[in-house]
Amino acid sequence: MRALAARRGVADRVELRGRLAHEAAVAVGRSGSLFVLPSVAEAFGVSYVEAMAAGIPAIGCRGEDGPEEIAAAGGGIELGPRAAPTSSPR
Repeated sequence: MRALAARRGVADRVELRGRLAHEAAVAVGRSGSLFVLPSVAEAFGVSYVEAMAAGIPAIGCRGEDGPEEIAAAGGGIELGPRAAPTSSPR
């Protein structure tokens, strides 16, 4: 992921934290300005709801049941198109 961020020119704006204890994960999550989860296999999307409850706008994939249901319930989440599957990150 670090190499991909460097290739994309965003390494200075991306923090890869790895696994965090629950309290640390909550604190880091609440300090963000945007929550993005480009999952195409998100059953419901609790993480979207948690971000939105902290006042952080979310972005998810169109066509997934969880994000679609959350978006239908009101604001706070935007949906984007799914990307075509690739064999490796560019």
